[in-house]
Amino acid sequence: MVIAASMAPYIHIPIPGPILHLDHLTLVCIYIGCILVDYFICCCTSIPYHKYKLWLATFHILMPILVAPLAKGWTTSYIAVPWLIASAGVYVAEKYKRTLTLTAWFKTAFIECMATNPQGDQIRRRGVQRLLRILLGLAICRYMITPLLPEVPQILFQYPWYSIPGVYYTFLMGFKGYLLMNASTVSLSVIQTTCGIDLLEPFDKPFLATR
Repeated sequence: MVIAASMAPYIHIPIPGPILHLDHLTLVCIYIGCILVDYFICCCTSIPYHKYKLWLATFHILMPILVAPLAKGWTTSYIAVPWLIASAGVYVAEKYKRTLTLTAWFKTAFIECMATNPQGDQIRRRGVQRLLRILLGLAICRYMITPLLPEVPQILFQYPWYSIPGVYYTFLMGFKGYLLMNASTVSLSVIQTTCGIDLLEPFDKPFLATR
């Protein structure tokens, strides 16, 4: 479909795609290596915390530009999950720098220390609730938000950013993006449901957005 000239953006800056498209096994190995590097730099060196945060942000912004999965549908998960792990790990290491082993660092970052000390059945119920929330979010994306968005995304360029349609579509796309990011935590929900381990709620932690 040809897009009319009036729909073209006022400023067009082409952004190159990822340099390498890799299979899942290779990508998982790369990201595991990145997480280990994050741990070593943050917990086993004397690099100041504020400098480490700069390294963390730069590195994880560049990763999706350098490598990506063969199937585009997995891109969000490969961006969100390593960033979550690194952010949670840094949050923990700021308090316990150079005192945590790798195992303790991971457990402290991702296993909730609940004051109520919930039992296994309670933890599993919360895991099921998390799964249901993810499924509800995906259903909202599929049946409520997607039909409201234009089939050709380039049509959005015809609206000024300050116009009512521009703000409306931006909100819908942002909301859809949030729900899809939340769906990337489905693996944590499955682990919590099956194993009875009270895991971190990634989108219920202000430090992920503010630190």
